[in-house]
Amino acid sequence: MRIKLLLATLALFIGFGASAQSLQEEFERELKAKNEGITSIKADMTQTREVAVLADVVTKEGEFRFSQPNDILLSFDDGDYIKLSAEWFEMKSGANITKRSTSANPMLKQVSAILSASMKGNMEGISKGFTPTLTKSDKEWRVVLRPERGKGAIKIAEVEILFDRNDMSINRLKMVEKSGDYTMYTFTNKQFNVTK
Repeated sequence: MRIKLLLATLALFIGFGASAQSLQEEFERELKAKNEGITSIKADMTQTREVAVLADVVTKEGEFRFSQPNDILLSFDDGDYIKLSAEWFEMKSGANITKRSTSANPMLKQVSAILSASMKGNMEGISKGFTPTLTKSDKEWRVVLRPERGKGAIKIAEVEILFDRNDMSINRLKMVEKSGDYTMYTFTNKQFNVTK
């Protein structure tokens, strides 16, 4: 009886592993197929931040731009911005402007890598240093990334990315810190391969 139970349990885990793998393969196929030929993206953006020390959730509106190979601009309506590339980032907050190597800020480096890989259709780049969990509905793919032990930015507990299944662009990116604080970006009115 124990052997039958053990074999049934083993078969269940093997079946689950194969199912998870085929789901990831399906996601990768859709992501690559629908991102092929995309050189730039422009979208309206809403940043939502919840920080335990602040009483209210802070929301900022702006514009998101991505262009190959991996230049990212988050430009807010109040004049603040974040510029990211593989090597550096520049951030304006109020009157202060900060310019640094991305290696100086592991969390921003990861965000840049995840966003760039998502726009390029590169699943390996999206999940590098993370364990991914994928689920899908008729309208969206949901990818949850949890840092592998000993890897990733120390503060990140998980990253959740929602992909629109029509074009495999990002609808929402949410980074949750170990403290429970989070930063979320919602993207709407997306335009592809625009030059201005």
